[in-house]
This record gives sequence, structure tokens and C-alpha cells, in this order.
Amino acid sequence: MALSSDPIHSVGNGAALNASPRCPRRVVLLRGGEDSEAECVLQEYHGAEVSGKRLHAEVQRLASEHRGRYVAAEWLGPLGWTRFLWCRLGPSDVSTSEPEA
Repeated sequence: MALSSDPIHSVGNGAALNASPRCPRRVVLLRGGEDSEAECVLQEYHGAEVSGKRLHAEVQRLASEHRGRYVAAEWLGPLGWTRFLWCRLGPSDVSTSEPEA
């Protein structure tokens, strides 16, 4: 089996062999609107725990627990924590698995 001339090769899970470590991520409860400061950290992920799918699911779950408040996802970059996703569910935002009549 010949190797490709492409410098990046993937391993079973699709991760690149020469990929840099994933930056830490966190989910925070915001003090006010989407541009406000973080009031508290609700969840934090490091290393192998960092997963976009897991993070998005947690943002939705935590927004449901804190209805009417903004919940945001942030990553730790060279300039500090950077917000890249936020969500707020109102009282009427209800998800259900039942089909509509």
C-alpha cells in the first residue's frame, strides 16, 4: 500500500496525524445579552473531551435549564477566551419528540 504525497494523513477517527492539540472550550452563563460578560462557567472541556457535537448538545441542554438567559460557548485562544456561539431559549421554546397533529 503506497502512501499519498499529501502531508496530512488521517487516522481511524479522522484526526490528522500532525494536528495540534485542541484548545480548551467552555460553556458560560452570560450576565445579560449576547455581548455581556460571563457570570459563571457551567461546563469546561480539555484535551480529548473537546468535541463540537458534545459542546453543541451541552449549549442546548444548558440553555433549556436557564430559559430566558444567554448561554455561550467560548474557546481559549492566544488572546484569552473568545465567544463563538450563543443561545437563549424563551419560555415557549419547547422541543418534543411527538409528531404534531
